[in-house]
Amino acid sequence: MPGWQPPPALLCAVTCGAWWRRYGRKWMYRLLWNNDISWSDNTSSAWQAMFDQTGFSVTEVRVILRDGSGMMSRLPGNFEEWPNGPFTLGNKGDMVLYVTHSSPSGSNEWEEYKGVVDKYWGALATYIPADQIARVEIRRVRATNDE
Repeated sequence: MPGWQPPPALLCAVTCGAWWRRYGRKWMYRLLWNNDISWSDNTSSAWQAMFDQTGFSVTEVRVILRDGSGMMSRLPGNFEEWPNGPFTLGNKGDMVLYVTHSSPSGSNEWEEYKGVVDKYWGALATYIPADQIARVEIRRVRATNDE
């Protein structure tokens, strides 16, 4: 449609929604917590809440499987340009991860995978079903705007 412009009400709604998502919810919950009105953050699960914080970057994801072995993605941001990158957390607890290191059952040693990204074959993503996951550990640092 040539010359079509969104109505001002639509622009206002989108702008207010973005502002609320970025700042408003956080400030409202802080006000409620500080005044002992409510301790709820209205999050349906801890899994969902892990990534509700936008001011942090993930530097390491470790997945410990039920058999005691482990998979790790160190610096997952390196895979951001690949499908499902840098990693995907499914609503049912499953994951897609670019595995850079592995650890056998009963060991604390991590062995680096060679060739996670191949010049000809591309990047190797690993699907991890929820029923195989015993624990997920995520290391984060405060995000900077120095990019």
